[in-house]
Amino acid sequence: MKAAVLREFGRLDNLSWEEVPDPSPGPGEVLLRVRAAAVNRTLDIELIEGTSGWQPPLPHIPGSEPAGDVVALGPGVETVAVGARVAAMPALHCGTCSECLLGYANSCLHAGGLGRSRPGGYAQFVAVPARALIPIPPDLSYAEGAAIPQSFTTAWHLLVTRAEVQPEDTVLILGAAGGLGIAGIQIAKLYGARVIAVAGSDEKLRVARELGADHTINHRTHDFAEEALRLTNGRGVDVVYENVGAATWEKSLRSLAVRGRLVTCGTQGGAHIAFDLRDFYRRQLTLRGSAGATERDVERVRQHVAAGHLRPRVHAVFPLARLPEAAAVILERQNIGKVIVEIPQDD
Repeated sequence: MKAAVLREFGRLDNLSWEEVPDPSPGPGEVLLRVRAAAVNRTLDIELIEGTSGWQPPLPHIPGSEPAGDVVALGPGVETVAVGARVAAMPALHCGTCSECLLGYANSCLHAGGLGRSRPGGYAQFVAVPARALIPIPPDLSYAEGAAIPQSFTTAWHLLVTRAEVQPEDTVLILGAAGGLGIAGIQIAKLYGARVIAVAGSDEKLRVARELGADHTINHRTHDFAEEALRLTNGRGVDVVYENVGAATWEKSLRSLAVRGRLVTCGTQGGAHIAFDLRDFYRRQLTLRGSAGATERDVERVRQHVAAGHLRPRVHAVFPLARLPEAAAVILERQNIGKVIVEIPQDD
């Protein structure tokens, strides 16, 4: 098969399209013919650049979120059939350590990932565990399928498992036009919550309203904390869905109501923060970190995607050869939804 091979960390155009040996599915795995793959800032762009904190041995095939067709089954696979259209989860877990057995696969003691600890999906074929698959509904394209796994399962874990969102809650969603934000709006509305979406352009906010956001705030023209307080008559929001980090931290805390909960999974705006601990305990706030998703989260996402309750949004699709252009859209925060690359096939 052919694959995009990384032989040196650094520039995104370091990938070369090469002939490599075909993968073979092991026990519990399937072989996927890859049609499309998402471009993930941390798992793909920063990994290739060598700044993600993960540096797999080179040469390496990146690509954390592939989607395509199952073409072969490894020993013991009975949950999926050849010909199924599926997307693959980027995070992989062992299923046998103490954390996995307790139901916390996202805290697996032996965690790995597609395109990180094993060859990824920027290739014509990739072997993946059958338990890591999410079926793509017939009315969605491969590109839309590739937009589901990371964003929707992470958002589910943030809002449902960690923040325990309730119908009476007001939820403030930062980065509302990114993959996580778009998923978060839909999940919060699925639970009947009131949503205030924050983004940096009128077009992004228009899309947020189309997805169900009740109120929107342009953070380039308004202080989102002041607006959140105004929209809640000074009370503040029950949940802040935070995936930015230090750049928005003070305003995120200021937006919270008494007994409010802040859930966070990102540090693109900086990783080191400071806050007033007295204010934190006097207002009885809750701060919860969140990473990845449990198997239960993934199963709930599967169910709601199949039922049409959750819909991915694709901003643009690029040929894999134009990965640097695709990455620039993300790094310059131009995207409304996920950015996808198509994988060239010989058929």
